[in-house]
Amino acid sequence: MEVLLESLMSYDEFLSNPIKAMEKAEEFGEIIIIKDNRPMFVVKKLDTLNRNEESISESLSEQLHSYSRRPYRRTGEFTLREAVLEVLRSSDEEVMHVSDIADVLFHEKLYTKRDGTKAHYTQVRAMCGQYPEEFVTLPGNKVKLA
Repeated sequence: MEVLLESLMSYDEFLSNPIKAMEKAEEFGEIIIIKDNRPMFVVKKLDTLNRNEESISESLSEQLHSYSRRPYRRTGEFTLREAVLEVLRSSDEEVMHVSDIADVLFHEKLYTKRDGTKAHYTQVRAMCGQYPEEFVTLPGNKVKLA
């Protein structure tokens, strides 16, 4: 396996500049993230996957599609309650686990904490419990619309 030196990136650089990492992956097809002088992660551009890996890509695409029946409203600021309502209304899933909701909120940039980090699933679960007229909390940290 031939690895280009330019396709290597330190873990710290990856965390501080993810845009640069994506640009490198676009340019080289894949990059290798190095942590403690050892290869830790590979970031690949999806169209460079081989046939064995294509099923992973298709599965991921299907899973992401199931969370978005329609586009999210992106204008304006969402409160956590509004963002969770938007995700549940847009989802093909009737019931979602709060950690999946937290992931969608962060990746779709619908809600972040004031410091810019992802809302923890316990925060999502606690908020849902405060609005029983809008959310039904189920065993196993699952939530659905009331």
